[in-house]
Amino acid sequence: MLPLGIYFVTNLLGWFLTMGGFFLLILPSLLIGFFFIFTNFEIVLEKQKGNAALRTSYVLVKSHFWQILEGYLLVGVAVILLISLVNKLNNHSLLFSLLLLVMSFACSWFVQVYMYLVYKQVKRMSTKVDASGSMRWIWIISLFGWGFVIVSLFVFWSGLMHLLHIPSQIYQNIPQMV
Repeated sequence: MLPLGIYFVTNLLGWFLTMGGFFLLILPSLLIGFFFIFTNFEIVLEKQKGNAALRTSYVLVKSHFWQILEGYLLVGVAVILLISLVNKLNNHSLLFSLLLLVMSFACSWFVQVYMYLVYKQVKRMSTKVDASGSMRWIWIISLFGWGFVIVSLFVFWSGLMHLLHIPSQIYQNIPQMV
């Protein structure tokens, strides 16, 4: 498979797992997505594929969870505050909007570079990555989430079909019932 195809399929798998957690509850999806933040670096830099890239990212983040979370939140809050501050000064001019756009790109680039540096530091600290960590709980939460969506859609569709087949006499008698 071409490297771009591996990148796409692995990110699609990560999305599937993250969205399954989102459908169950929002918090599991944030946690699952956080565990997979190094997946793209593993694909591009280490030439890993699919589940191996996801598993290595999971193990790396799991072994340094609090340090990575602390740095990620600190940078995230700083970027949000900076953009909010500049946005408050907005005078709705074209030049200002262009400045805000350039600043947003610069902040995005900064966050990517920061995450790359964190990845390299974590990778260096974890000289031998034991990628045998179990991601079973992620699969279980994701599959429960997707199952919940499928059942919900089935119930919604069944209810909708039931409402569409209600005889018109019932609709005519509703004002009399009230």
